[in-house]
Amino acid sequence: MIARRRLLAQVYPLFLLLLSMARLALAQPEAYNWQFGERAGIRFPAGGGPATTFAPGPMVADEACASLSDGDGVLQCYANGEQVWDRNGTPMPNGRLTGSHVSASQGALLVRGPGQQSRYYLFTVDADENELRGGLRQSMVDMRLRAGLGDVLASNSQPVPIPGGGLVTEKLTAVRHANGRDYWIVVHGWQSNAFYSYLLGPNGLAAAPVVSAVGMVHGSAGIGGRQNAIGYLRASPNGLLLAAAQLFEGVDVLQFDPATGAVSNPRNTPPLRFSTVHYGLEFSPDNTKLYISDALQVHQLDLDNQVRTLLPIPRGGASGLQRGPDGQIYLSLSGQPTLGIIRSPNRAGVACNLDLNGFFLPGTFARNGLPNFPNAFATTNTVLTIMAPASVCAGSPVSVSAPALPGAGQGVTWDFGDPASGAANTATGPAASHTYATGGTYTITLRGSVAGGGLSTVQQTVVANPLPVVRLGARQPLLCPGQVLTLFAPGLPPGATYRWQDGRAAPTYLVSSPGRYRLRVTSSQGCVAQDSVDVVAAPVPELRLVADTLLCDRLQPVVLRPNAQPAGSTFWWSDNSTQDFLAVRQPGTYALEVRSAAGCVARRTVRVRAAQLGECTPVLIPNVITPNGDPANEFFSPKGLAVGEWDLTIHNRWGQLVYQQSRYDQRWNASGQAAGSYYYLLRHPSTGRQFRGWLEVVK
Repeated sequence: MIARRRLLAQVYPLFLLLLSMARLALAQPEAYNWQFGERAGIRFPAGGGPATTFAPGPMVADEACASLSDGDGVLQCYANGEQVWDRNGTPMPNGRLTGSHVSASQGALLVRGPGQQSRYYLFTVDADENELRGGLRQSMVDMRLRAGLGDVLASNSQPVPIPGGGLVTEKLTAVRHANGRDYWIVVHGWQSNAFYSYLLGPNGLAAAPVVSAVGMVHGSAGIGGRQNAIGYLRASPNGLLLAAAQLFEGVDVLQFDPATGAVSNPRNTPPLRFSTVHYGLEFSPDNTKLYISDALQVHQLDLDNQVRTLLPIPRGGASGLQRGPDGQIYLSLSGQPTLGIIRSPNRAGVACNLDLNGFFLPGTFARNGLPNFPNAFATTNTVLTIMAPASVCAGSPVSVSAPALPGAGQGVTWDFGDPASGAANTATGPAASHTYATGGTYTITLRGSVAGGGLSTVQQTVVANPLPVVRLGARQPLLCPGQVLTLFAPGLPPGATYRWQDGRAAPTYLVSSPGRYRLRVTSSQGCVAQDSVDVVAAPVPELRLVADTLLCDRLQPVVLRPNAQPAGSTFWWSDNSTQDFLAVRQPGTYALEVRSAAGCVARRTVRVRAAQLGECTPVLIPNVITPNGDPANEFFSPKGLAVGEWDLTIHNRWGQLVYQQSRYDQRWNASGQAAGSYYYLLRHPSTGRQFRGWLEVVK
């Protein structure tokens, strides 16, 4: 423990900045009361306003600490990883814990049992000072014991099996499940890159976790050795991101799926300048910023554009970061009688307003840790609880519960006011959920029996906002070389905001290269939809025309005809004709433009020269040879040209010279060459007369 204190106090205790990607603040009453540090405690008022302090309490917590209040904001219990206290500051009779340590970064975590009102789960992890041997453990606090003061059940500190019998680091967090009721308890493996997500539901903790092997290996191979187990693990308020700090190795930001517990797509944050350690992390309430501190400064990382802002800490000692119920982020200044406060954490740069004298702790002082809370709490309001009571987005589930209804569980029925959903419009039991497929205003009706007979009926209105309809067009639009393609989604509602795959916020996007392009649209009500297309490179037409040629007889036109083109191609000659050939009766230069069905263009020109006297001896130059051993078409043998008087050069389709002979003997048969297209030039060395063209070799 002494070695760790020296590391955090003398090297640089670090806060790692955690990503946040939605507009959700930790405003639940379960987080109204904090116990931490050197007997310190603060209380957040239910009606808003500044926090106040507790009288100095019994708990000393260097790092590991957790507090939990009930749904009305009344403190229930707190722990430092080795001991559990009741709300009066008295150690619970069975509250002595084993296999954990007060100096683990996130050594303790308290969450209410899903679907339960009086039982709390306490999770703990061990510290590197104890070589992490204690692993992940769970205990149950039953608040019905000791006349409502609670006690830890006798079977406390039960080890949670880790796949393969491995160890876990000091990182421990809880992420609210997509169903709004359950939790994912997430830890990180030691000497591995595995995240372990254990589902905590009404029946307890799942025996086996969801394993995601992604991101950095957390292990002793780096310069920090076993101290690389130190550092925070945080989830963004919306549960879609994780950030994991490794003391000497850096920070990973990853995607989290709150429906499956899977972790994916790691992204290593830019290095921290002047920093040697990575410790605490916290996301801004709107999920757009990640805050990291390293004793010399707090780092704000803008997750949309990766811009980093440094906020100096003049006196050092900064450690834990924790978002408060008031939406501000609190900073533990180790050994100081104050907490720093980031008062506007959603704002970029210094506008976030870091106040190093934000909260005074009379008679006590902070150490390295602040209470460890889930990213968000399960819903706990009485009678009728809706996760988004004012409005939701169509297609998103609305979770409701009736925990305080007298006689709950006896004839409790729900009507979601959505008859178009058929049988899904009704449900029974104290908790249920419903998804509105289309936008509109709906009235939820709850009916349940009450003690002594009779029924109680409660109603609540919810607005389901429609999702924006995002359609970028064809799934695989074609892009010709040099072309610019404009992508946009028509018919989007006023007030919508746009986010393309590279962060651009314009309604249109100019594409000049192939690839995947994605548009994410957020309506003015905060509903999100997206679409993507794969822009594919369209080939330029392969266009070949006869070489420059002679016009021997104006009564017998020269027919210019390109090689065959794919269906849908169009032709445009320089005389404005649009056929796939041109009959030429006058000398001159003629141009052809071919446009493919995708709009790609190729152009060629041919010069037709009036023949001079003696130039029109019939010349027949083959455009196909088949050197396969039979007598027919074995050699490239032009007719009408004197053998041995012409020079020949042949290039392949890539322009490479493959054959050359002065005074050509008409014996070239493409020996040693592959089948395909070749280009020839026959030139008379005395007259300068030339014949150019293309030749197909078929083998």
